[in-house]
Amino acid sequence: MPSDGETSEKPRKVRRPKRPWREFSTRFMTGHFAAYPVAFLASIAAMPIAMWVRDDKLLNAGATGATYGVVREAIKDMGLSATEAAQVEIILEFVGIVALAVWVLVHIEGLPWSIAAFKATTRDRLRGHEAPSVRRTRRWFVVSLIVTGAACVLMGIAGWTWLFTL
Repeated sequence: MPSDGETSEKPRKVRRPKRPWREFSTRFMTGHFAAYPVAFLASIAAMPIAMWVRDDKLLNAGATGATYGVVREAIKDMGLSATEAAQVEIILEFVGIVALAVWVLVHIEGLPWSIAAFKATTRDRLRGHEAPSVRRTRRWFVVSLIVTGAACVLMGIAGWTWLFTL
């Protein structure tokens, strides 16, 4: 039983102020980890598109073989001819560029969310993820990530359908 001057309430726990860079890096790393599966989808979708875009190069590839050492080493075990190796490298160049571009795009899509969390934490150290700007930019990130992934899937469906119906 508390005495007359005491209350039975527990003392309120004081929340430790959030660190702005931690808030930024947590959200940026979420975008970083989300970029890999979307870039993988983009690379699968880019394979038939590469055959369409680089049609002339593929058909006119000479027996030069692969010029990149990594491709040369990988193809050596496959027993491909020099012309086939050059064609594989033409496809891989295009696929790599598309995958890298999508990977960078997803990182850029995550930046507004990360910056909003940083700014909200520096303005009001107790608010963090409850700030309206953080909620709004998180929603924007999720929607843009879904749209980017869906675009990759749709392009992949279109490209692979085109390739298999030739």
